[in-house]
Amino acid sequence: MPFIKIDDHEIEVDAGRRVLDIATELGIKIPHYCYHQALSSPANCRMCLVEQVGAPKLMPSCATRVFPAPPNRKTTIDGKEYDAVFYTASPVVKEAQESIMEFLLINHPLDCPWCDQAGECRLQDYSYEYGKGHSRYKEEKRTFPKKKLGPNVLLYTNRCIMCTRCIRFCEEITGTDELMVSERGGKAQIDIYSEDKPLDNPLATCVTDICPVGALVSQDFLYKPRVWNYTRKESVCGMCASNCNISVDTKQNLIYRIKPRENQQVNSFWMCDNGRLGYNRWQNDVDRLETPMVRRNGHLEPVSWEEAYDAIKNGLKSFRNTEIAGIASPYSTNEENYLFQKLMANAFKSDQISYATGATWEAWEAKKSPFKISEFKSPNYFGAKDVIGNRHKGEIIEKISKIQVKALYWVGGNLDQRLTDGERDALQKLQFLVVQDVWLSPITEYANVVLPATNYYEKEGTFTNASHILQWVHPVVNLMDDMKPEWLIFIELAKRLGGSLGYTDIKNVTRDMLANTPAYKHIKPADIGSQGIQTRR
Repeated sequence: MPFIKIDDHEIEVDAGRRVLDIATELGIKIPHYCYHQALSSPANCRMCLVEQVGAPKLMPSCATRVFPAPPNRKTTIDGKEYDAVFYTASPVVKEAQESIMEFLLINHPLDCPWCDQAGECRLQDYSYEYGKGHSRYKEEKRTFPKKKLGPNVLLYTNRCIMCTRCIRFCEEITGTDELMVSERGGKAQIDIYSEDKPLDNPLATCVTDICPVGALVSQDFLYKPRVWNYTRKESVCGMCASNCNISVDTKQNLIYRIKPRENQQVNSFWMCDNGRLGYNRWQNDVDRLETPMVRRNGHLEPVSWEEAYDAIKNGLKSFRNTEIAGIASPYSTNEENYLFQKLMANAFKSDQISYATGATWEAWEAKKSPFKISEFKSPNYFGAKDVIGNRHKGEIIEKISKIQVKALYWVGGNLDQRLTDGERDALQKLQFLVVQDVWLSPITEYANVVLPATNYYEKEGTFTNASHILQWVHPVVNLMDDMKPEWLIFIELAKRLGGSLGYTDIKNVTRDMLANTPAYKHIKPADIGSQGIQTRR
């Protein structure tokens, strides 16, 4: 293992590691633009230059790797031998950084006051930290019109510093190769190969995350409030069973932006555009259920929670235990499904419970990276299977069709809910139906009582993804005034029916859910952490 020195730090490292990565681990800040941990290192921005003792010129730290030096090539400092010695802030390095910054800024427009990257722009930050503070450039700046690269991404070429991160992302991660450098020299610019092949791969908007200077921007985030006005919260995406880790920017209980959060065992640095932009559907397109409803004279009418609970109690008391069944949801957390199962067993005295599969779509896998979009649009399909057991709702539907089940409690959550002809025929035969859902779905057309459910931006608990990784789900927005967390609905309903589930907070539910679910019994809540835990040993 090579023994090296970076500034005042002496360290023994694995051979072949980049100087930039080692310095970052040591807490030494080296400015850089073109380098990204998940991409190749072209060393074309030159901001990360460092001084290596014995080298004839400054070296790009993103492309310089350390190896054991032959005995006659070692570097001796104060009587101690090193395989390599680097200085990251020497006078010659600082002079180079100032010069590079001056070159990068000669054509850059002074549009920081309205640029959407303001507040998280490396060009802005590095100009302050490493720049000269003034420009000697007096010639006319080059200018280009903004262009639409795809349905979700705009390019402001005037801001581009040609780091080529976006090109390498499309080549090395998605393998879709939409982007290129056209022209040469001062006319060089990022562009698509042809109008017939726009930047429209499932991860396309990730290029806006890795663009360091605001040249590539998400159309969804144009002209929104400044980033320092948001509250940032962390959770996982609920658009499919991959459960990508996300950071959510909120303001006044509204979501303004969702970005991927690094988790190497789940989603690396990326997320799909469906997950990134899906919040718009919840906030703008869906007529959310906000209050309980009871069917009276053929119509669903808003009622209080107490009236809804009483309607369920009175509606179910005429049925035998064997005539009552429940369908759990793959859109619910593990904790919610665990409590629903206990509600059915303890309050309804029924063991007839299954789970729905939820919606599906075409799975997608990046050609040159392990990133996958699951075929299951329901975020917790695998968790529902672990908690409820391998019992599909088809068994319950068949019993309803045979009039063996006469009362049903169906927990929904699927914005793409569709019913088959067989399911519609079965629901029409029910004598009593309770539906817990996020909207007036096709299921609620047959409901006697409807309870408002939460979506994955409002939930607290855990999901289990398609790789069987258990992760925390955190609420990023508050519930609307008259709504309740679903775990609390089950607890209150059990109490109204004369039973008790024995819980007062979600933390104890998580603890018992883990202990009583065979796939999770070896896991403690503290084991989950911020990156999740593999449930299959």
